[in-house]
Amino acid sequence: CKLMNDIDFENQENLHRPIGPDDGKKYNATFDGQGHRIKNMIINRPTTERQGFFGDLRGNPNSRGEGTVIKNLIIDKSCSITGGYRTGGITGTGQNNAKEIIIMNCVNEAEVSTPSKNAGGITGGSTSNHPIWKISNCVNTGKITSTGDGESAGISGWLGDNGSTIVKNCINIGEVFGIDNDGRGVVRQSRDCCVNTYDLSGTENAFQYTDHEFTAEDVVSGKLAYVINSLAGEIVYWQTIDEDEYPMPFSTSKQVYLQGELLCDGTPIEGGTYTNDPVEPVRPPHEFDEGDWYCINCGAISDSFCEKDADGFFQLNNELDVCWFAEFVKAGNVEVNAKLNADLDFTDYPDYAGIGDRDHGFKGTFDGGFHTVSNMDMSWRENEEWVGFINFLNGGATVRNLRGDATCIINATGNAGFIGGSTARRPTSS
Repeated sequence: CKLMNDIDFENQENLHRPIGPDDGKKYNATFDGQGHRIKNMIINRPTTERQGFFGDLRGNPNSRGEGTVIKNLIIDKSCSITGGYRTGGITGTGQNNAKEIIIMNCVNEAEVSTPSKNAGGITGGSTSNHPIWKISNCVNTGKITSTGDGESAGISGWLGDNGSTIVKNCINIGEVFGIDNDGRGVVRQSRDCCVNTYDLSGTENAFQYTDHEFTAEDVVSGKLAYVINSLAGEIVYWQTIDEDEYPMPFSTSKQVYLQGELLCDGTPIEGGTYTNDPVEPVRPPHEFDEGDWYCINCGAISDSFCEKDADGFFQLNNELDVCWFAEFVKAGNVEVNAKLNADLDFTDYPDYAGIGDRDHGFKGTFDGGFHTVSNMDMSWRENEEWVGFINFLNGGATVRNLRGDATCIINATGNAGFIGGSTARRPTSS
């Protein structure tokens, strides 16, 4: 479905019934708002759960084999949404772990409230731990309130516990009331699923995984949009300076440029200004000491410590290369591929800590090339969980052609093995 125009509900209370209203009638298709606005949508059903523009999204594939995709939609500030358990600006809830529920390039400006729990600007909360949410380039500016059991957040009141869920390049500006005791003001989930995502609400005690020093002026000036784009490695936000109050995930606004200088990690140096006029800032290259993979100036990990082959596989030729690859994955580069070109003897590398972790599960392809790992002693991790040559795999990963011999030792309090563990969505190994 494509939205061809703005939709105005003319302030008629409860005129709109959520699309996919309940457990028996979930929405499972693609809805493209094409950058249009939903206006004057007044939902006032405080005792009815699953309230929002959508009520319940289903992750199962539809007749065309697709998951559910909601994109390019704005819930205008003229709207207000009050519902029961699981209420959100874009959708009340979503469920199922067979396919992703994708929400991208969406904005909620409306106030969202519930006398129960699980309120969020984008989604209220999952009905179980299992949905695979992919939420990207989304903004909440509306006030989010839960007056019952709390558990509210700017983007989502609860996203479940699926290790493949990711929230990236998202922004919360709206105040949140009813935050849980852990102070998670952007997303409630039992693990870190946020990448390049920020809370600028100023809500007391709210934090969200990444420290930042953005101010209200940075939101208006274009600095926030510029920095998020730099860290994303692509243009995901546009902002027409002096017109847009915050970054917009639509190219109908203008691209933001920095007139000034950058640090080598892309961080703007104070004193620069932001403009819609094309200009290239000055950015020096990273500097690395020989044999080290961390930049001596900014600490960024090298993405070229090992060469790639024509198929994009990093070529791992020795133990040091594997140690770099392990750190590279833990830095958030989880969808990368590697090929091992030699047997490994970790005798001189007693601190090898494994590839990936519970929050950064490996989801690329690791081809062992029929080589053997020897003398990998991980007994020093006996008080930890998820321990192995590869600590944790996310759905979609492939591990093949690799052997660990009898000289290897793997100890943990739980989930120990050559591969420590994986998500419910099965990786493959051979």
